[in-house]
Amino acid sequence: FTTGTCHPPLPIAAGDVFAADFGAIGKVSVRFA
Repeated sequence: FTTGTCHPPLPIAAGDVFAADFGAIGKVSVRFA
């Protein structure tokens, strides 16, 4: 099974926050409850 990404899945726990900065087009962050 492949996801089409070049990075393996990351372990996620409650309270984790992931953020991505795309420069001029903006930023996005996700917090897992």
